[in-house]
Amino acid sequence: MRHAIVHSCALTLAALSTTPLAADVIHVDLNAFESGSSVSTLNNQTAGGGQWWNPSNGSVSARYQSGLGRTGGTALVIGNNGSGNNGVVNNCATGRLIDAAGESTVAPNRYFEASYWFRTASSTYVDDFNFKSEAWGTDRTTWIRFESNADDNSMLASAWGIGDLGDGVNDTGGYFTADGGFDQSGSNLLRLDFGSWYRVGVTVTFVDGAPGLTNDIVTHTISDSTGALLGSLTCTSWEVGARLDGYNGGEIFGIDKLGFDSRGWGGYTGDHAYVDGISYGSFAVPAPGAAALLGLVGLVTGRRRHN
Repeated sequence: MRHAIVHSCALTLAALSTTPLAADVIHVDLNAFESGSSVSTLNNQTAGGGQWWNPSNGSVSARYQSGLGRTGGTALVIGNNGSGNNGVVNNCATGRLIDAAGESTVAPNRYFEASYWFRTASSTYVDDFNFKSEAWGTDRTTWIRFESNADDNSMLASAWGIGDLGDGVNDTGGYFTADGGFDQSGSNLLRLDFGSWYRVGVTVTFVDGAPGLTNDIVTHTISDSTGALLGSLTCTSWEVGARLDGYNGGEIFGIDKLGFDSRGWGGYTGDHAYVDGISYGSFAVPAPGAAALLGLVGLVTGRRRHN
């Protein structure tokens, strides 16, 4: 199978800055994957190696399929295999960056940016739909979910962190609202359509601090098929959970990839979501430089092919 990514490190972008922008960016070329083939269940991921991984012990199914992408190309198809193992396990993971983003003690870069296009596999409402993406290192750091809403056959979106910044504002996340914000009470929620394409973005800003201190910032965005922003939600990361709740043994870790999963609550198995246009990277400087780079594929200085 031929695997191709567009991968760049330490680029200098004159259009964005007169100083070098330390960055490690991957723009995934899904058309380079063999149509119909499944994401490998072999965990042989190495930094910068381009290997994808979908753990065999999980409920997530993942394959590459031509003709299902946003412009007719290949899409990553995420679904559920019916195994019932819908618990917190590793999910379908993209290839790892060479340089992770994280706090200064564990990673060279402080900022992580990612974006992708997504739509439901079904063009009409399906009950028990539950698609999620996460930023991953040795465990999750962010979490955004899309789920079915039986009240009006729409789809809702939410993003969650752990802990509060102590600024008097509830920073743990909530549901995206129709006015572009977020809410935890369930009022004025943003309604999304089954079968429509949406652009999903995430920015993570890592801040050094003592173990247990909640200070990393995560911003999620959702845009419609034309690129118009529908909502933005800023919350905390999962750093407190990783360090204090014991799910990762208290390890401080950086992030170097994306994870995708779709749960099979209620017996909903098969294809759930199509994903396309995946880009992600770590950066030494914050947006707008980082965000702009994710959209400038033509400025990448090199291409690697992995066989």
